[in-house]
Amino acid sequence: MTSTTKPIHIRINFSSPAFCITAIIVFGIIQQLFIAQVWPGELVGFSTDNHTYMVRLLESRWWEDHGWFNQINAPDGIVLHWTYPLMLLITALALPLQLFMPWQDALIYAGSLCAPLFYLAIGLVIYRLTRYLTTPGWACIAALIVMSARPILNYGTIGRPDHHLLAVLLVCVFWWALIGMDRGKRYSHSLMAGACAALAIWTTPETMAGLVLGIALQSWARIVDHIDGRLPHPIRTCIGGDMLFALSWVVLLLGAIIIDPPYEGRWAAVHDRASIVHICFAGFTGMLIIGRTLIMPPLDRIRHNRLIMQTIGLGILGLLVVAGFIALFPHAYAGAMNHVAPELKTWIANIQEMQPSITPDQLLVNIGAPLLGIFGLLLVWEYRAELTERQKLLTLGAMVTLTLLTMVGTLYFRFAYFAVAAAGPFAALLLIRLERMQVAFLKPDILVPIIIGLPLLVTHIMGALEESGTINYRLFAVPTNAPENKALQPTYTADNRIIPMSHPIGQAVCTNYPMVTYLKEIAPKLEAKWHSPDPMIVMASQNPGPAILFHTDFNIISAPYHRNTDGILDERRFFGTPGTDYMNEVIDRRHIAVAAVCVKPVIDQPELERPGVYDWALNGGDDRFGVALEIPGEWVILARRELLDDWAPVIKQADPDDAEAPATDTDNNSNNSG
Repeated sequence: MTSTTKPIHIRINFSSPAFCITAIIVFGIIQQLFIAQVWPGELVGFSTDNHTYMVRLLESRWWEDHGWFNQINAPDGIVLHWTYPLMLLITALALPLQLFMPWQDALIYAGSLCAPLFYLAIGLVIYRLTRYLTTPGWACIAALIVMSARPILNYGTIGRPDHHLLAVLLVCVFWWALIGMDRGKRYSHSLMAGACAALAIWTTPETMAGLVLGIALQSWARIVDHIDGRLPHPIRTCIGGDMLFALSWVVLLLGAIIIDPPYEGRWAAVHDRASIVHICFAGFTGMLIIGRTLIMPPLDRIRHNRLIMQTIGLGILGLLVVAGFIALFPHAYAGAMNHVAPELKTWIANIQEMQPSITPDQLLVNIGAPLLGIFGLLLVWEYRAELTERQKLLTLGAMVTLTLLTMVGTLYFRFAYFAVAAAGPFAALLLIRLERMQVAFLKPDILVPIIIGLPLLVTHIMGALEESGTINYRLFAVPTNAPENKALQPTYTADNRIIPMSHPIGQAVCTNYPMVTYLKEIAPKLEAKWHSPDPMIVMASQNPGPAILFHTDFNIISAPYHRNTDGILDERRFFGTPGTDYMNEVIDRRHIAVAAVCVKPVIDQPELERPGVYDWALNGGDDRFGVALEIPGEWVILARRELLDDWAPVIKQADPDDAEAPATDTDNNSNNSG
């Protein structure tokens, strides 16, 4: 008796939504495993915001202080402009983890895992968004394109508790809700749109541009639908949905301000976090949202050039709303810059998140996906003879919207992630169009394995090139061997004191994380001899400051936040003033107990004039301070002699395995998280 077995044929079914969703989740997990720099429960060493968020969660009563933070700008403290949403989400995620570990460990695990969860959620929302345009297979492709983009990946790795991807996620859900409002869904999507708009601004006001552009494109689409007679609901129903959208936005944002007011006062006009300014913004935008539909019937009476008349009417209404808001808050256009001291303008200008993407590798990794989306729309427009008038107009509107987002992402690559998120569906359009041109390999079941595998391969290739010094591709990368940059040279205040806006001397810098690791090792020795109830204060450059906060019980003076004016200026003068008079004045006024000095610049470039702090450190301090730890050729850590007593300085070597990539860890890369 013989038996035969039939061969098993496995067919990838990209027409199945369940399969596509599974593919997105698996792809996201694979990406996380390949790009992870740390394990869950750890924080990425070179990013400042990660550590500051976790210190707030672990060591402060953030639900009561409304932004006041004692541990930075010590002993005075500063106001942080961050709000509740991310911390509430991390706390909620930590609650089930508390069943398996202590509460503080649960918070750290939750913080390290929140960014990957936001990353996966963005992929799923992009998939759902694109399903309004095309089939499940192509929607899956769109999601994978977005999830492969460097700006999304950069903020979506393990160990990066940060609000940036949460902001992107909320804007994406907002866009989804806007489409749903005019695609058969009624009041549920109106309520969702209002809630997402309120939560997005509460998370960070930098989402306002994404919200406004989404509303503008939806308004344009509604005009086109109205003229074509394709509105899914009667005008009165659309107005009802718009009123619910506007009302929920204002009411929920008002509720957020009541429970999470600015430190300056509940009704203070603050621009860098949710405040009365943004409630008024929601109110004025709500008038536009309601008015855009109300003006349609009267303008219908003008039969000649209905589209032009409707567009002009919408434009006039928009200008009136903008004029009213600007009249009420004339400086609103400056946003967070309203809270930046004039002395820090140069410092802000040199923050790497705020730099343009100008080199070919930067353009590739930061705005490659948006450019692909624009090409997709251009190709669709090229075949406009095949499109209906409605499709032509919507393609044109999408092209303008995506181009504006891409321009912002090019000028300030911190904001490239919004352009990437918007680009996914339009990049899919490019592939669809190419498939219709009968390009054989452009099929979802062929492209998905390529899109899954290619970014992983590119990541390894680019990483190898970066290690060899050939290229810098990371989001915060600055070539350390770049020619002299005049914009990074010291500037002078009215009292003629030097305030270096980058590293005090030249371009040579130290890696931060080994120093923080070794400082953590000797901290118990120093604390054992510290007899004050107040924490010890450390003077260090701003980038390692938050990591010092997280890994030790020390307080710091400088951290890269735009409201830390006094701390940043004192740090810059401390490390940049000739002689030691100002250095000693800061030590006395700030009650500094420990100072971490990067001496690499004056060792690598001895011909350059050196401020007094470098001779002080290289000579072993003075009568008050002695060397506690040294990393030869890089760092000298000094402490008050009464803390050192008679123990010899600790000598350590910078272990490359313990250090983060040099290109992401320089004082040229101040990571200000607006």
